[in-house]
Amino acid sequence: MANQDSIWAAAHDTSHDHEVLLSRERSPGVWVVTLHDPETHNTLTPTMMGAIARELDRLNSLESDEIKVIILNATGKSFCAGIDINAIRDNPGFAAYWVRAVDPYYAVQQSRVPIIGCVQGAALTGGFEIAMSCDIVLASKEAVFRDNHAMCKLRPPLATRQH
Repeated sequence: MANQDSIWAAAHDTSHDHEVLLSRERSPGVWVVTLHDPETHNTLTPTMMGAIARELDRLNSLESDEIKVIILNATGKSFCAGIDINAIRDNPGFAAYWVRAVDPYYAVQQSRVPIIGCVQGAALTGGFEIAMSCDIVLASKEAVFRDNHAMCKLRPPLATRQH
């Protein structure tokens, strides 16, 4: 559990936000938030998750004349390859670490400011969920949307279940 504690502590550590997320005002009231970890295909590591949630919360706290829209995009070949499975693989209790302060899905869904998702390349599972949580999605010709949840076995096959 100590290893998991240190992994998820990264989600609350703001010192690395600028390494995985870029944010700038492109023109008055138009903010561009860019997932910026192309080597990992912008995987949702605990650090990335916390950075997204914090930045969207910060932008949503601005006065209405300071922000009109958020454009969410990514650097590299992929929009977002989904959640970092290494952060949760051996920790069935990972949900205890998943709190509102580091939940990028909630931050996108609850934004008072419209969010336009600009998707290029892969938007997989968690990346797909973030894209679909945006108010508008613009996809390049190379965009691929896939939800891998359907590949998970949550219950035994019908033939092996006890009735």
